[in-house]
Amino acid sequence: MAAMSILHNSEHYPWPYCDPQFPGFEEDDDALVADVAEFVIRRSPSYMIWKIWQTTGKILHKRKGRHCHAKRWCAFLESYGFQEADIQQNDPRLHSLNSHYIGVSPDEGEFGQLYWLEGYGWQDDFVANGLKNHWGYVCSTYRNFREVREWVDIDRKDIIWYKIC
Repeated sequence: MAAMSILHNSEHYPWPYCDPQFPGFEEDDDALVADVAEFVIRRSPSYMIWKIWQTTGKILHKRKGRHCHAKRWCAFLESYGFQEADIQQNDPRLHSLNSHYIGVSPDEGEFGQLYWLEGYGWQDDFVANGLKNHWGYVCSTYRNFREVREWVDIDRKDIIWYKIC
């Protein structure tokens, strides 16, 4: 169902996964709903699996019997051949090659957090985190079970970036 939904609205995490009313019962540790790649929906790993599929056409599956929380995504991405990337505000490759990156913040929260790099530059109007007039990344992610765009300070050292393509 989600694959069919992507054909109609490829900009956002696909229905029914994005629908807060889906699956129609309250999820708990014993009853979680997973996507086609076996990642729990409405969490940043499932969202990143979809973004990778949307960008490359490849679905990455987690290894059988293993948890794959965001905090373990450095090893997960490396197991699929993705390499750590040194992205900086003056890196022309980010603009000229239209590259795509995932940021892994393994120590953020209990399970870590993942970020999809949407763009970056001098932002003086994205003041949500008090970073007016500062270089930063605009990223999409899933937080609190919803797709969001967030400002990420370019100087953060706790995020490890991986080039997807």
